[in-house]
Amino acid sequence: MKKVFYLSAIIILSGFIFTACEKENEDLTKPTIVINEPHEGEAIEPGEELHFEADIADDTELSSYKIDVHNASDGHTHSEAAGILKSIAHEGDTEEFSYLETFTDAAGKKNHHIHQHIDIPENAEEGEYHLTIYVVDKTGNEAHVTRGFVIEHGE
Repeated sequence: MKKVFYLSAIIILSGFIFTACEKENEDLTKPTIVINEPHEGEAIEPGEELHFEADIADDTELSSYKIDVHNASDGHTHSEAAGILKSIAHEGDTEEFSYLETFTDAAGKKNHHIHQHIDIPENAEEGEYHLTIYVVDKTGNEAHVTRGFVIEHGE
């Protein structure tokens, strides 16, 4: 009887110890993002390329990242509590430019350098735009950073 009691106690205590170790190793840290280019408020002409460079990192392992470029003339923000973006009607021969793509080339790495050239169409509507990068690590933690830029014809 004592053997069964001691064996049961050891099994129960082992369960607590292993559960505590799992929680200690649980990844709760969001990835880090540093946007090197474009610079905040940078002007880019329609028909040119948006040069995007960033460095992303995670304390354990990166999974994927998404680049989202869209019109920001409605004054929306990208705070944690931001709502759904509104679509905007346009007149004339211009059209609202947007770009959205997800990449997995950072999967399995702790650090990754991103270098992208995104074509801006000749007929892209002039105005304020946001470039947001969303980064997800292996355990699902997500971080994002937004950079504003302007599409406009040079003088």
